[in-house]
Amino acid sequence: MAIEEHDSLPVLLLQSCHMAFDQVDASAVYLCTGNPRPEDIEAVLKWLLNDSIQDAFGSGCALHQQRAQLMLQGACPSAL
Repeated sequence: MAIEEHDSLPVLLLQSCHMAFDQVDASAVYLCTGNPRPEDIEAVLKWLLNDSIQDAFGSGCALHQQRAQLMLQGACPSAL
């Protein structure tokens, strides 16, 4: 990660990830920032293009719930 002079945002991001997760990797950064992972975007696109609207919506809701639970586990591992 290239850090620009006087830019503390990447440092704060890595500190937040380190505090929330045991291991800081790409998945932890995506979960910490709340951005969708590239694999999730590909899965949603596949569902939208190949499945019915009802099935795609159901799969998207299931993925959303799964990711929300992962975020909570990372932030509060003892709470779940």
